[in-house]
Amino acid sequence: MNYLEYIYDAVNAATAVPVYTYAAPQGVAEDFIVIQFNGLGVTETKDGYKAERAAATLFLHFLNADTAQSTLQTVRDYIATQHSTFKYGYMDGLQMFYNEDDETVILAADFNFLINY
Repeated sequence: MNYLEYIYDAVNAATAVPVYTYAAPQGVAEDFIVIQFNGLGVTETKDGYKAERAAATLFLHFLNADTAQSTLQTVRDYIATQHSTFKYGYMDGLQMFYNEDDETVILAADFNFLINY
């Protein structure tokens, strides 16, 4: 099972901006999202039932803070519904950064994706 691919598919389906995994493009002046896969937690019961939780951080690089927040809301709503390959997904935390060099906003949103729960 490729967890990063599932996360990418869910985020990419929720937004029209380009989505990348692990590395951001250099010298790009458009809005984009970068996904960093943080880990996987697996719990198994005595009868062999497995519950999995994948954790990822979405870095939203945007020229406008309002657009970034609106896009994050759209992605969050999409992930929280049954429309993705996960049983349930939710945002766990958020940090906001301002890049003075580019005059851009970066939102770092931590998500958990529950699989087989």
